[in-house]
Amino acid sequence: MYQVLFLDTENATRSILAESILNHRAQGRFQAYSAGSDPTGQVNAKAIAALEKAKLPIQGLRSKSINELDTDTTVKFDFVFVLCDKAIEACPVWPNHTITSVWDLENPNEHDDLDVIHEIILALDSRINLLMQLPVEKLEHLKLKQEIDRI
Repeated sequence: MYQVLFLDTENATRSILAESILNHRAQGRFQAYSAGSDPTGQVNAKAIAALEKAKLPIQGLRSKSINELDTDTTVKFDFVFVLCDKAIEACPVWPNHTITSVWDLENPNEHDDLDVIHEIILALDSRINLLMQLPVEKLEHLKLKQEIDRI
């Protein structure tokens, strides 16, 4: 099973949405986690409402720091996706990973709109479906990195 980490600054919306979507669609191939460099400590209530509306799981979702995962030596991440908008300098960095990619997504916490969160769910779902279609086990590292970056 491939271990996937979704990172953003607050770990309140984007990374939480991605964790839920991938774990729901993973079919036993992937296990998703999420974290933030400056977590709010609470999941955005509108993100929870949007996940429920999309019939995606919400149990176990919580806002946490990358430091919490950094101390967990039982998980080695195969993929790290940084979910940031144009303010990339505020995005966290994750060392010692196999493949990383930045998925440039708008920060929905700057809006108070369920429609924006729904659009982010659709964008993440599309990218996650592309990730799941990759023959990960058959691709060499460099080719896999190129394919991930295309997503």
